[in-house]
Formats: sequence, structure tokens, C-alpha cells
Amino acid sequence: METPGDRLRRARTLKKLSQAEMANLAGCARSTYIRLEANKVTDPGFNLVKKACSVLGLSLDYYAYGKGLPSDLSDRIKSAVDDILDDL
Repeated sequence: METPGDRLRRARTLKKLSQAEMANLAGCARSTYIRLEANKVTDPGFNLVKKACSVLGLSLDYYAYGKGLPSDLSDRIKSAVDDILDDL
């Protein structure tokens, strides 16, 4: 079963960011971010999770539950649907 840390790791690698770069962008220590991806942080705090998700283009629902689409993908799909509807 995929965990929130797995979802972070996959999104980070797709964006070609190192853990150190991601930690810097999320505003935390590299060791904290590594533990977050490894699901070793019991209470990461809302601000850290929100910032990491924002950097990676993930919705909080996708991070926590794996439900729905990553927010950037959802935005691209909505834009494509809007373009199609405009052409009708």
C-alpha cells in the first residue's frame, strides 16, 4: 500500500529534485524531509506538509489519502476540458 511518504518521493523524483533541494524549498532540514518521505515523522505539522505539497503540485487529499489527482494534473485536465468546450 502506498504511503504519503511514497507519494512525496514519487512526485519529487518526477520533478527531478534531490531530497536536499526539496528540503530547502519546503523550508525544513534535509534530515526532516528524509524522515517525512520515510514515514518516520509522526506529526510533521500542517505547514510543512502544505509547503511540500505546494512545491510538488500535490493536493493535501492526494498526499494524505492517495485520492483524486495531484493538483497540477487536475489543473491540466481542467484546462484541456475547457479548451475542448471552447471549441464546440
